[in-house]
Amino acid sequence: MDQWKTDLTPWSEMVESGRHEMGDCWLFYVFAFLASSTKSPRKTSSEVKDLLNHDADLCVRARYARRNAGNAGWWVRHLEAEVAYDLKTFVLLMFFAWAGPKTATRLAGLADDVLRDLPDYWWNRLRSVLLSPGRYHRAAVGRTLDLGLLDAPMALSPRCVVLFAERAKFEDVSELYSTCLRNYDGNDEAVLQLCL
Repeated sequence: MDQWKTDLTPWSEMVESGRHEMGDCWLFYVFAFLASSTKSPRKTSSEVKDLLNHDADLCVRARYARRNAGNAGWWVRHLEAEVAYDLKTFVLLMFFAWAGPKTATRLAGLADDVLRDLPDYWWNRLRSVLLSPGRYHRAAVGRTLDLGLLDAPMALSPRCVVLFAERAKFEDVSELYSTCLRNYDGNDEAVLQLCL
């Protein structure tokens, strides 16, 4: 089991075999996301820099995204890409879990624009991973966001507020709620849970 924590190889073999047999599906994106948290001590020469390169190993692309957490230009290119909803959701999954704190807050508006455009079906898939009780992205939790760096938190959608709250300090979450969600009257389950 330790190999799965420190080596991308078993993840890649499983995911790429599945992709070969069934094509891309959300489960493989989630596995690649989980694989991106492996604690491999070195970069591999095979790392692929384009998260959206369908022909490349999905786990390698995901790990590169995590390693590229602070590169705002790289995230902008991927968030602005015109791709299908499954890939948009995968990019958002990687962004909200792994983007560096300064990068995440700097690009909050752009990420929120993509998030607002996401149909409920894909939003529910994204939130089920990022807001799961087991928190698939435990390694990212240590990378706390300083929500004081947000330019205009009131302009963020409730969805974006919920995802940022997942990586924020408790006192920032309270402030974010007061600023952005106090008058929320929608019915999104994830937003309502944060409002409780």
